[in-house]
Amino acid sequence: MRLMKKLLLGAFVSAAFLGCATTGVDKAVLEAAMAPGPINWNNWYVSVPLENAEGNGKATSIFTEDIVNNNFTDEQKKYFMTNEDGSYTLFTHFTGYTTSGQYDFRKSGKYCRTELREFYRGNQDTNDNWSMDEGLHQMESTLKVEYLPEKVKGTYVAQIHGISDEYTKENTVRTGNPATVKVLYQPGGDLLIEYYRAPAENPDEKEWTSSAHEKIQIGNVGNEVFTIKLKVENGVLYYGLTCEAKGIDVGYKKLYNYAKNGYNYRNYFKTGNYFGYNVDGEKYSQVVLFDVKTFHSNN
Repeated sequence: MRLMKKLLLGAFVSAAFLGCATTGVDKAVLEAAMAPGPINWNNWYVSVPLENAEGNGKATSIFTEDIVNNNFTDEQKKYFMTNEDGSYTLFTHFTGYTTSGQYDFRKSGKYCRTELREFYRGNQDTNDNWSMDEGLHQMESTLKVEYLPEKVKGTYVAQIHGISDEYTKENTVRTGNPATVKVLYQPGGDLLIEYYRAPAENPDEKEWTSSAHEKIQIGNVGNEVFTIKLKVENGVLYYGLTCEAKGIDVGYKKLYNYAKNGYNYRNYFKTGNYFGYNVDGEKYSQVVLFDVKTFHSNN
């Protein structure tokens, strides 16, 4: 409980600072959104690598009502567990069941996850997404990677994911669902941000992919508790990172201007344990989620 109280106090101080520093956003409104308190599960669902009830090879989604009521099957509890201190343990390994379908070992280039996916306005609909074009969109997620084996790529702990949803298809010629911004936790505790840049030609029309992307190392958090922060303000991407045990306190730093480079996908935040390993089903990763807060100025 002491750890949780310390984390929540740190999140409050951080939110207050950001409220002062962010132009065009009421400080009190931002503070209220980012203040300590339970996760607002109306704005999230959890994906676990079990085949869904339809039997179509896709992963299982656990929605708000079941999460709030701790209503999980015994199989689901292996992957997503509520802890006594209010945190959540997210376990995953390769089962073949992904959000896009069922895949075999090695051959697919696909990975399994126990991960939260955002609903922008809490509408419990995958068309409930936001645009980078204007406003402030912010997520701060406090986590600890409890276990990650050696000699693996790592596990992704936070994302901004693009999507060609109904709005996008009606208003643009955009295709694809780019994993636009990803935060990778690597063996040994290094954190790496991978972010897509504009295609070399026709960025307004062509699909954004990893063929044009940058990677930067932002810090080493070991196996300590840390808070990863992602923000898009008027189309510009920023990141921040804190880890008290490692003496890390990085305020928001600018990375890339998506609005000026033809990016017109809708988006959603993700956080959790997206394990970058598909060679076998034996190796696993385990992450504890203490808190996650989001804010959207045009919600």
